[in-house]
Amino acid sequence: MKITTAAALIAALVVPSTALAESPYCMPKNGKHRFPKTGSTCPTGYFASGRCCEAFHVDTPNAVPMIDGKACPPGTFRSGGACKAFR
Repeated sequence: MKITTAAALIAALVVPSTALAESPYCMPKNGKHRFPKTGSTCPTGYFASGRCCEAFHVDTPNAVPMIDGKACPPGTFRSGGACKAFR
């Protein structure tokens, strides 16, 4: 009986962490900016990490995915498949 309870507890703890690993969201990691990768390349200063583009450094200017057919917002420039802030 105790083994079944322990197995159920372990299963309850493992399932949520697995679901977090497969999250569709790109959450900040180690203080570095991350965003969903669009296209095949990340902007300068970023590297591909699964479905996300992650900044090499904490102080790398933020970037956002580019919207097809739209220009980048003011204060940003196109880099890879994203719009990256000047600073």
